[in-house]
Amino acid sequence: MHRNAPLAFSIAAAIAAIFLLAGCGGGTHPAPAQPPAREPVRVTAILVARESAPGFVEGTGTVEARTEAQVSARVMGYIQSISAREGDRVSAGQVLVEIAATELNASVDQARAAGQEAQSARAEVESAIAAAESQAKLAEATFARMRNLHERKSISDQEFDEATARNSAAQAALRMARAKRDQVNEKIQQAAASQRAAEAQLSYLRVQAPFAGTVTARLAEPGNLASPGMPLLRIEQAGNYRLVASFPEFVLRSVKLGQSLPVSLEALGINTEGAVAEISPTVDPATRTVTLKIALPAHAGMRSGIFGKAKVPAGSQEVLRVPATAVRDAGQLSSVFVVHEHVARSRMVKLGEARDGMRQVLSGISPGDLVLREPPSSLRDGDPVEVAQ
Repeated sequence: MHRNAPLAFSIAAAIAAIFLLAGCGGGTHPAPAQPPAREPVRVTAILVARESAPGFVEGTGTVEARTEAQVSARVMGYIQSISAREGDRVSAGQVLVEIAATELNASVDQARAAGQEAQSARAEVESAIAAAESQAKLAEATFARMRNLHERKSISDQEFDEATARNSAAQAALRMARAKRDQVNEKIQQAAASQRAAEAQLSYLRVQAPFAGTVTARLAEPGNLASPGMPLLRIEQAGNYRLVASFPEFVLRSVKLGQSLPVSLEALGINTEGAVAEISPTVDPATRTVTLKIALPAHAGMRSGIFGKAKVPAGSQEVLRVPATAVRDAGQLSSVFVVHEHVARSRMVKLGEARDGMRQVLSGISPGDLVLREPPSSLRDGDPVEVAQ
């Protein structure tokens, strides 16, 4: 046991030396450095307060073409060609569809032949009338002489009766010839009418655009058998659109024809105004809504089917508004900076309409909040700020 004493003493001394060194080293470490204080950003701000603004009732609806036509076939036949597809712009009178119908060509030829035959018959009738007129004149002159002779008792009653009969027969033949001419003229008119009808039917083989516009649907293809009334294409008139929107029935007391209403078409990024062109005479009993048709100004990207909103004035309301420059947009999200204890705090907001360089705020801030008018792009949530007086 005495032999191990020096070893135990050495270990204990080493351990004591380690603790001593550790204690001495801990006293020499410097305290951690604090980050330098940031300089406050000088900004301008607006104190948010409630203000009175015109109230609106919003209605939603769909853009429709004012004039739309369904181009249909008027005769039966096989479709040879269709020169338009969906989205094509067409001009008034442009041939869009061609139909083949050989029987119509035969009808035109037949009507023309009937007309030519009637014209030939009229030439014969005119000749017959000329002959009948000559015979009638001769018979009438003979009858006049025979009557004078009969009055002087120079001829017998038998001879006078024969002259009278010949004159009557000649006059009857003339009337008959003229009646025949009237019949031939009527046949000529009928043949001409038949020819015009057949040619009109023939023109129906070339289907034309009723007005300038855009093809919205192609409803047939070459090779299909067309029949009268069969839809071939659908066209909507270009540059003449309206928003058909539904509103609560109580707007009837505040809206009138020709009134200008704010309109928003989000798909096109359009905020414009349209005039009330039609007010539905009835109210939907299921939804208690009334339909307004609002004429829209011309726009290059306008097309039917686009979703839209419109607003009808309805009294006044208390709103909160901030400068448009105070709003930061990030996709579908919007935010403003509010000063709280000299620090900028970001607030998500829900926005309403824009007007006169101001944006209506529906939620996210409260009256009395101090909102930065035009926060620098480098400003972040939590940055210190100094509001300029």
